[in-house]
Amino acid sequence: MTLLPGGNAVVRSMVWLGAGLLLAYLTTRPAATLLSFRGTPIGWLGVAVLIIGVGLHLWSNVTLARLEGGSSESAPTALVTGGPYHYIRNPIYVAGGLILLGVYLCHAELRRMDIVAAVVLMSVLHVLVVRREEPALRRRFGPTYEEYCRHVPRWFPSLIAPLRPRAEGPV
Repeated sequence: MTLLPGGNAVVRSMVWLGAGLLLAYLTTRPAATLLSFRGTPIGWLGVAVLIIGVGLHLWSNVTLARLEGGSSESAPTALVTGGPYHYIRNPIYVAGGLILLGVYLCHAELRRMDIVAAVVLMSVLHVLVVRREEPALRRRFGPTYEEYCRHVPRWFPSLIAPLRPRAEGPV
């Protein structure tokens, strides 16, 4: 789900991809371009993480946009449980985090302040999701959302416990 009530795929993409471009701009070394990156194993790891993040972001957005019907006026009327939402409850946030991490690994030199900023950003997102989004979704979808929460992890897909079978119905 998104922080922007009724926000559509274009807005979500502009926010996360724009943040990635801003981070690339801010962390690019002097006399380098946004397309240049460290040619080290860390830089190549960053490229891989960035590609995974963009792929997850696109998959999440397409899944969510199918229920929104391309409208920016209202949020989906049914709980989205298909696509990446079958594995984690917040794939757009996870994708955004991967995009930012990938850009950072491609461009930046590791500094203590960057780690602090990342922890603060993750903490703010976690609080917004836990304190604002999840209660709103519980009120909106009731027992359906409660059941969904029991079977689908918030941030990290379960690698040990089997996931619930795919439900028939909304995407």
